[in-house]
Amino acid sequence: MAATFRRDIDIDIAHNYLTIRAKRNEYHEEKDDTNKMIRRERRSGEFVRRFYVDHVDEEGIKAKLDQGVLKLEIPKRQDDDRSRRQIQID
Repeated sequence: MAATFRRDIDIDIAHNYLTIRAKRNEYHEEKDDTNKMIRRERRSGEFVRRFYVDHVDEEGIKAKLDQGVLKLEIPKRQDDDRSRRQIQID
C-alpha cells in the first residue's frame, strides 16, 4: 500500500463548490538475488470529487490528514439567516 502525502491532495473552494483532488503515482520494482530486473510496474491515477456547499465560513474550513484519512471541518456562517424569510402581506 502506498503512503498518502499532503502534496498529493489539493482542496479548494470556489463559487460554493468544494473540490478535492488526489493523485496517486506508484512505482514498484522487483529484482532477483543478482540484482537482475524481474518486474517493474507503474500505476497512476487521479480522483476528483466536488460538493456543493452553501452558507459556509470559507475562512474557517480546516483539513487534517491522519493515517490516510482526510477529515474536513466546514463551519456554517453565523451571520447568514437567508434560509427563511418572512414575507409581509399587503
